[in-house]
Amino acid sequence: MLFFTADNHFCHKNIIKYCNRPFNSIKEMNGVMIERWNSKVASDDTVIVAGDFCLCNRERFKEIHDSLNGRKIYLKGSHGDKTTKAFLKLVELEYIGYQFSVTHNPDDINCTHRLNLSAHVHDKWEVKTINDSIVVNIGVDVWNFYPITIEEVAKRYKNWVL
Repeated sequence: MLFFTADNHFCHKNIIKYCNRPFNSIKEMNGVMIERWNSKVASDDTVIVAGDFCLCNRERFKEIHDSLNGRKIYLKGSHGDKTTKAFLKLVELEYIGYQFSVTHNPDDINCTHRLNLSAHVHDKWEVKTINDSIVVNIGVDVWNFYPITIEEVAKRYKNWVL
């Protein structure tokens, strides 16, 4: 199965305050996000992480990466992604005949697709239209700190998406 997530900000203390996340510490935030990830994602699943995965050193990144189920594909975010070696900025995919793109920043979406998944805005909005394209925020702040599938996106935004 294919999952999407973004804006996890593992190990980023200030994100708790900036986004009013319901955690008292980095340890609690990291623990909850790891638990929720692993409760949905199996070892043979793939997760596209659309940027801003963590803000930590390489050793801590590896610990977090290794504690999470599934194969991870990291896209470039706006900060803190030096340890992920993320080179991709945009991924284009197809689902039941619908083409869509995944990117970190909504400013980088491919407006030739009807559906686009992005992040970067945290909890500012869930879904919006940009140049006749539907943009769904796949950031963890919108999805209760869980990774999501395209089916979940389609179900939640059925009047918008498919």
